Amino acid sequence: MSRRVRDVDVGQIIAGKYALKRLLGVGAMGQVWAARHQELEQDFAVKLMVPATSEASIHAQEGEETALKRFRNEAQIAAALSRKSRHIVGVSDYGVDDGIAYLVMELLRGDGLERRIGSGRRLYPSEVSTVATQIARGLTVAHDEGVTHRDLKPANVFLTKTEEGELLVKLLDFGIARMARSIVQPNESRTPTKLTINGLVLGSPGYMSPEQAMADSPDARADVWSLAVVAYEGLAGATPFDAPGVDETILRICNFQPTPLSTLLPDASPALSAVFARAFTRNIAERFQTPTDFALALASALPQPSRELVSVRPPSPVNASQATEIAGVSLKVPMRSRKIVPAVTIGVALALALGAFVALRTSSRTPGEATPKTLASHQTPSATTPNIPPPQPSISAVMMDL
Repeated sequence: MSRRVRDVDVGQIIAGKYALKRLLGVGAMGQVWAARHQELEQDFAVKLMVPATSEASIHAQEGEETALKRFRNEAQIAAALSRKSRHIVGVSDYGVDDGIAYLVMELLRGDGLERRIGSGRRLYPSEVSTVATQIARGLTVAHDEGVTHRDLKPANVFLTKTEEGELLVKLLDFGIARMARSIVQPNESRTPTKLTINGLVLGSPGYMSPEQAMADSPDARADVWSLAVVAYEGLAGATPFDAPGVDETILRICNFQPTPLSTLLPDASPALSAVFARAFTRNIAERFQTPTDFALALASALPQPSRELVSVRPPSPVNASQATEIAGVSLKVPMRSRKIVPAVTIGVALALALGAFVALRTSSRTPGEATPKTLASHQTPSATTPNIPPPQPSISAVMMDL
């Protein structure tokens, strides 16, 4: 390849039909652009594999030939899996144009999970369960086809919505996925290509399993470990192996030293703490063996939606006072409860006391004395005429209106 990153710019036409509109993001495998198909007049996301700019990048360590195979591998995997699960981003085109490999994906509307739970922000327990369940569905389809994602993290989880406005989770970036068998053209005689260099750690520190961190050959249970890390972060606002640096983080992972959930969520139930203790246990045979196993255990251990878990790392003040809306997908950030009931109770008590006072005044009049109602029918009320309030609703009625 001879093209450099700076040569890719707004307005450039890829493959004679995709006009680049704006840069959406930059990752280890290249850049992602919003692009317009000139003939269909539809918008797509176009991922471009550009030459490496750092010796520490995957491209530089693997070489351009292996990187290109990995890029094509991603296109084939995503295209095949997205036809079987709506929880995997769809890929519709792939090719190489003027030295730049590209793949075309559906352009999603919404936001990445990373923005929702970064910087200590959290989700409601019910929302964590919904996201984890949908991730598990996508991973299950991949695992059934012999594919291990190996880079599951909030940045690769996208939150969008269905036509009915319901939350829909999409898995992104199968760039370092591993195929145990070929899922493309199953009648073809070729065997899956091994794209991992021995000793090269692929994945994201903090979310990878111990087997992955030690550069072993992880199986599908590595994705289950990563799913548990994502769910933990969604609940607590921090990852279980959080450390000042990459080396310290990997050391904690390899030594199986997660922060107990109860440290960050003091009111977490023993059952919920036990779910994560099992997810991060040393013996891989004792962990959850499938994404579905973990998602079901998590949903069973979480409190009802009406009960909020209190974290020692609460949401940021900006998001603490109101629900947030992302392109029509609402994932509420925990709010402080409003103290309405005490105020209503005090108001009702005052109203009852005033009614009792008026009744006492009325009963103390002499038989010949006109009542306030009689006075009101014959003369203009004076300044001393008591102002009788209208009948007040009962306490039970007030409570029903809340």
